Amino acid sequence: MIPFPAVAVVGYKKSGKTLLLEGILETLHRDSPHLRPHVIKHSQEPLPSGMEDTMRLFPHASTVEGLFREGSALLTHKLLPLPTYPEEVEGDLLLLEGFKEVFRLPRILCLRSPQEWEELSTGLELACFSLSPMEIPGVTLFGPQEIPELTARLLTSGFLLPGFDCGGCGKKSCRALAREIVAGKASPKECVNDSSQEISVQVGNQSLSLNGFTGNALRNVISAYLKTLKGTGDGPVTIRFRL
Repeated sequence: MIPFPAVAVVGYKKSGKTLLLEGILETLHRDSPHLRPHVIKHSQEPLPSGMEDTMRLFPHASTVEGLFREGSALLTHKLLPLPTYPEEVEGDLLLLEGFKEVFRLPRILCLRSPQEWEELSTGLELACFSLSPMEIPGVTLFGPQEIPELTARLLTSGFLLPGFDCGGCGKKSCRALAREIVAGKASPKECVNDSSQEISVQVGNQSLSLNGFTGNALRNVISAYLKTLKGTGDGPVTIRFRL
């Protein structure tokens, strides 16, 4: 699990997704300038203007990197996976736009009509946002003036599960655990792949460097074995032996 806030902004075209994300980023820049948001956008639209020449190189290249005055863009034919571990995120806050088919993190629904609530709701809704007033029974809608309140909510309640569906938490899938977390019936720390639970290995006087995947794999193997032993409880674990 990524141990800092993550949320997906989901909705149909022209529902205000980009406007909402702009407002969230502006709020963060003003009120929490120490945070570094990492944004991933999923779109069916063509690339924006200014990249036409770059796109001419793309069909016959495996990867094209464009360097521009205000930044760079990396084009690849592969659909890159969503992050699983903290080192895969260049920041300390993850914001997704789109990704209707990703069910391992909470989402803010952008709605144009009550019917869209019926079509898009999955039990993962952290909040709902609308550009225009409407009534949906049992649903609290936030408008553009309430984006700071939405931002505060995602900072305290956002999370991203790894998507392994390993069952180690006792749930049948990451989606099932995510729904219980959003409903207040579970905690993100119930994920056994919680990468905020650090593991360290020291050989002699030298500490070994473990990336997220290796650290989680080692911790899970040791944890699974120890749980089979009598008298094992929660708490820090220390194991010592000679190579």
